[in-house]
Amino acid sequence: MGSGAKMLLIYGGVAFFSFMFGLLPLVNILLPIACICVFAVCQIWILINAFQDDLVQGLLVWFVPFYVIYYVLTNYEKNRIPTLLFLGSLLAFVCSFAGMIVILVIFSAVSASPQAFIWF
Repeated sequence: MGSGAKMLLIYGGVAFFSFMFGLLPLVNILLPIACICVFAVCQIWILINAFQDDLVQGLLVWFVPFYVIYYVLTNYEKNRIPTLLFLGSLLAFVCSFAGMIVILVIFSAVSASPQAFIWF
């Protein structure tokens, strides 16, 4: 199995489980907070790598909004792990919000007409 297929399988699992865990009320609160913490750690990791390369690169990554994308793409081997962690946590963040939206739709439909959900 190639590395692309492995990453697709891993990210698919992350998306599925974060959507399913997004349906649980406590995880609805904790999963996005954990994803934001992973975002911050990955950004700091990339920033440290940029400063280790060159002072100018570090300052550009820090202050120019989209330079971090260019830096990560041009120095992918050095920033592979934080980039993949960032993308995985971004996927989990989006899928957990999708789970929250599903729960909100279900609860709003139940509260609007509770008789529609009595199946017996």
